[in-house]
Amino acid sequence: MSLAVYLMRKLWISYSWKDNSENDVDFIAQRIGQAGVLVKLDRLVLEAGQRLWPQIERHICDPKECDAWCIYLTQNSLTSEAVLEEISYAVDRALRSRGNAFPIVAINPGDVDKNSVPASLRTRLYIDLTDPNWIERIVAATQGRPPNISIEQILPFFLKEHNLDGKRVVEIHPRAGRWHPAFVATLASEAKYIGCLMQGPSGRASLDGMINSGTFSYDNLNEKISGTVIFHNITPINSIYVELSGAVSKLIFGSIKGEQLDEAYQYNPPLT
Repeated sequence: MSLAVYLMRKLWISYSWKDNSENDVDFIAQRIGQAGVLVKLDRLVLEAGQRLWPQIERHICDPKECDAWCIYLTQNSLTSEAVLEEISYAVDRALRSRGNAFPIVAINPGDVDKNSVPASLRTRLYIDLTDPNWIERIVAATQGRPPNISIEQILPFFLKEHNLDGKRVVEIHPRAGRWHPAFVATLASEAKYIGCLMQGPSGRASLDGMINSGTFSYDNLNEKISGTVIFHNITPINSIYVELSGAVSKLIFGSIKGEQLDEAYQYNPPLT
């Protein structure tokens, strides 16, 4: 073994062989290994002709053999006697001999019945494979450091598309402050595709109710913009709901101050 490999942090992964029938666990191990962690799987490191459980206990409990333990958490693994035995080694013996700082990680590839998860694992780090930073989170846990994850810039408004009884409805509100009066606009040539407009409680998409509104238009460079002014407080708890009845290339929204746009943001709805 080279010095570089010897110095690499080591991660033991417990899993059900059923979950690796399509090489899913091998793929996880491959990606973590490419990130600089030496991954240990039973079928790759256990010696033939030797008793299995003493070897597994050594790989999990000996600090020279393992820096962290991970379980590929599925219904298969939680009903596998072999995996449950490895959980016992990791949680009972490894924690007892190595202390609570010993990293124990659960990789969650999908829905798992929480009632079937041992209590000793429920308070440990869960990593969802849908998380784009799952590799970094596992590597960081194995190396005993915080994950190096950049935080994406969060836009100052909330926007979500809803399917409301077959109608395409866009919900918009500011994340902080208020828009009053608020506005929604689009290209004048596409204004016919803006259907019903409504205001109402955030997260409860509806086109029913009453709205106090007016219309306006302005020229923006070579574009003619047509919109609706909404004379209601649009806040983090009160949204605008916009029905799109056709293809709209841009949706402009925000607040108006006097005769000028105060806050203005743009959304380019995907073509459907």
